[in-house]
Amino acid sequence: EEEMKKSSKTLKIMLVVLIIALISIISFVGIYDKSGNNAIGDYVLGKNIEGSIIVKYVPSSLKEESTQDEDKQEEEEQIEENEDQEEIQNEDTTLTKENFLKSKKILQSRLEALDVNDYEIRLNEETGEIYISLPDDSNKDSAMEVLSYVGSFEIKDSETDEVLLNNDDIESAKVGYGQASSSSTGTSAFLTITFNKEGKQKLLDISNEYVKSTDEEGNETEKKVSLTIEDEEVVSTSFTEPLTNGMIQLTIGSSTTDTSELRENIKQGSKVAITLDNGKLPLKYTVENEEFIKSEITQNEIMMAVYILAGVAGIDIIYFILKYKKNGILSMLSYISSIAILLLLIRYTNTVIVLESIVAFLSLIILSHYLYSKVLNNIDNSTNSEKIKKAFKEVYKSSLDLLIVLLIISVVFVYASLTSINSIGMILFWGIISIVVSNYVFGRTLLISNAQK
Repeated sequence: EEEMKKSSKTLKIMLVVLIIALISIISFVGIYDKSGNNAIGDYVLGKNIEGSIIVKYVPSSLKEESTQDEDKQEEEEQIEENEDQEEIQNEDTTLTKENFLKSKKILQSRLEALDVNDYEIRLNEETGEIYISLPDDSNKDSAMEVLSYVGSFEIKDSETDEVLLNNDDIESAKVGYGQASSSSTGTSAFLTITFNKEGKQKLLDISNEYVKSTDEEGNETEKKVSLTIEDEEVVSTSFTEPLTNGMIQLTIGSSTTDTSELRENIKQGSKVAITLDNGKLPLKYTVENEEFIKSEITQNEIMMAVYILAGVAGIDIIYFILKYKKNGILSMLSYISSIAILLLLIRYTNTVIVLESIVAFLSLIILSHYLYSKVLNNIDNSTNSEKIKKAFKEVYKSSLDLLIVLLIISVVFVYASLTSINSIGMILFWGIISIVVSNYVFGRTLLISNAQK
C-alpha cells in the first residue's frame, strides 16, 4: 500500500511536469499548421518598436476642388456651369467644422471597435484633413480599409430608387456564423442588421408592401427592393412574409467547410459590421499619402533587451536551484510555467509590447523572487507536506495586501489612454495572475507530492 501511494505521487508529479512542459512548448515554440502559420499568434509590438504608418486622409470634395483649381488656371472658361454649382453646394453643405469633427469621432470609434492598438488621430479643423498614425503590423491594411468606407446603407425601391431605409434606422450590426439550413453541410458567415424602433416599423411596412402578387387574371407582379452598402447592390429581393423581428440577415460569401475560408468571410463581414455599427461618415475621405516612420530602436537593441530579461530570470532560477536543491528545482518548474502562461496571455489579449514594458517584466521578476523566496524559506528544505501547506498559506496570507495593491495599480494603468502605461498595466495584471496560479497550483502540488512520496 505504501508503494502504491509513492507510485501515485510520482505519477502526479510526472503529470504536472508534463503539463508544464506542454504549456512551455506551446508558448515558447508555438503550434504550426500545414501552411507554417503559428496558431498562437504573434506579439503585438508598439510603434516605438515596430515603427508606424502616418496616413493622411482628405475629404474627397476638398481634393476635387484642389484639382479643379489647377484646371481653372488652364481652361477656366470650359468648366461646365452645373459642375461649378455642385462644387459650391458641396462645399457649403459638407465641408464644415461640424462634419470634420463628426468624421474624426466616427473614425476613432471604428479604430476602437477594430481593437487597433497604439494609434493616434489628429484633425485639421480648418481643412478637414485627418492624420492617423497606425502601428506597422498585420492589422494595418484591414484598419485602413475600414477607415476608407463612408458606411452608407440603403434599402431602395428597385424601380424608383426611392430610399425606404437608411443608416438613421440602424440600431446595430453584428457578424456571426452558423449553418445556412438544416440540409447544409457547410458553415456560413452572417451579417445581422438590427433596426431601431422607427426602422423596425419601416421594415415591417416594406416587407408587407414589396411582395409577389397575382391579379384576378392570373398575372404575377413582383415589387422588389434593392439593398445597397457603400452604393453597391448586395441583394435585390421581394419578401415572402412580414418581417416582425426588426432585423435582416445577409450571408457573407458562400457556405464552406474550409476553416480558413470561413475565417476570411467572418473577417470581411466584421469590417462591414463595424462600419455600419459606428455610423455613416458625413464626408467621403480618401487617402492622399502614407508615410512610414521608422522606429529609433534597432533590432539589435530589442534583442539585447530580451536577452537581459531572459538572463535576469535565468540567474534567478539558477539561484533558487542551487540554494534550495530539489525543492528549488520543483519550484522553478512552476516559475517557468508562469512565464509561459504570461506570454500566452499577452498574445491572446493582444497586449501591446512597447519599450516601457521592460518595467513591467522586471517588476514581475522581482515579485516572483519575493514570493518564491518567502515560500522556500518557510519550508526550509523540509519534506513534510503539512509544513509545506502551512508555508504556502502563511506566505499568501501575509502577501495578500501587496498583491491586491499591485492588482489595483495594474487595473488603473490598463484604463490609461497612453499605450506605454496601458501596456505596463496589462502585463502586470496578467503577470500577477500567472505567478500566483503557477506557484500555488503547480509549485504547491509538486512540493506536496514530492513530500508525500
